[in-house]
Amino acid sequence: KETQADCSSPAGKDTEPTPQLALLRKQFSVRLRVGEGGSSRQFELVHERVMGKIAWPAAEALASYFLTQAGAAADNVLIELGAGCALPSLAAAASGAFGRVIATDCSADRVDIARRNGELNGLHLLETHHLDFCELDCMDELVGAAPGGCVICAADVHYDPEAMCNLISSAASLMRRRAERETHWSAAHCPPPDQFILARSAVFEHNDSLMSSIALEEGLRQVESRSL
Repeated sequence: KETQADCSSPAGKDTEPTPQLALLRKQFSVRLRVGEGGSSRQFELVHERVMGKIAWPAAEALASYFLTQAGAAADNVLIELGAGCALPSLAAAASGAFGRVIATDCSADRVDIARRNGELNGLHLLETHHLDFCELDCMDELVGAAPGGCVICAADVHYDPEAMCNLISSAASLMRRRAERETHWSAAHCPPPDQFILARSAVFEHNDSLMSSIALEEGLRQVESRSL
């Protein structure tokens, strides 16, 4: 389902593409199977051959991971930042592990692709929102008072070091804000700790040291690192 956030900023106006770019941006559908064994699933995706509108390897790996999380608490909420075609969000919505799944992007075109991909796969749980991940208040409003934990995720944002740093800072700020609110919960009703999952393809490993230093500055503690 597509919803509009009251605090969403207006989408930028696209410039008229050149004939060569118009050909490159021609949309096409692909069928992609992710996951292994009983947790695997096939997704149909609308793609464009441009950055942010195609499923990168890290998105496939993150989607595979979410498909294995079927036993998680169903009152958890997941928000994907810089979602593009939103493959991880689609997998999260299909897994049954989340009560809400929110795919966000700063581009109105990419939000539209995420919405269409949700519809193509019959995943009506998927919400799509136009969001710049520097807008902490808007991000907090979208997540709301989740009765379970919150999972914040992103895949292959490492190509732009500045964007990656801003995303990590915003995710850490949201987690701190939610943690401060949760100090008022009783022990019996306190939700599980929030998680921040950042996936990257091997081609972007040169930014790992920067990612680690920013995460450390923001007070984030690495719990697990895995290769998928």
